[in-house]
Amino acid sequence: MTLHRRVTVYLLIVVAAALLVAGLGSQLLVRAATLDEARRDVASQARQVAAATEDLRRPATFAILRQTLRLKGAAVVRFTPAGVPLTALPAGIRQSDLRPSALAAGSTVSGIRKTLVYAAAPVPVADSRSITAVVFTRELNALSRGALFFALSALGTLVLAAIVGTRLGRRIARP
Repeated sequence: MTLHRRVTVYLLIVVAAALLVAGLGSQLLVRAATLDEARRDVASQARQVAAATEDLRRPATFAILRQTLRLKGAAVVRFTPAGVPLTALPAGIRQSDLRPSALAAGSTVSGIRKTLVYAAAPVPVADSRSITAVVFTRELNALSRGALFFALSALGTLVLAAIVGTRLGRRIARP
């Protein structure tokens, strides 16, 4: 292989490696930030709905509130004092995710399970025999939206690196 081709190949390898590291690192950081922001947003919504409504124990009350506010992924969940669910949990959520003991203490519970973000806020209820909480969930499926843009940008960068590498290699290899 001639010197100018070796220079071109090595330059392309370095650029491709840099793009790969930067692209994967960026995707991971953006994913983590998006999930965390969504988790905080869902927790805020759950706290606001739980605090603003005094009687969410009645399914009809919550159904009206849900329709009026156009709430998606919202449910009211009840637990026994021992933490056993009395109502169905939202899809993708486990009993351990909601931590009934923390809800009983008045804390808002939130978390992330793969691409599902969830939060539960306790509802102040005069009946202390059960724990009632508003649970919000949000599925984030569009976390890799920037991958196509990155791939096109990387391809353009590699083409530019090939052109520069070829010219640089010829200049270096010239007698």
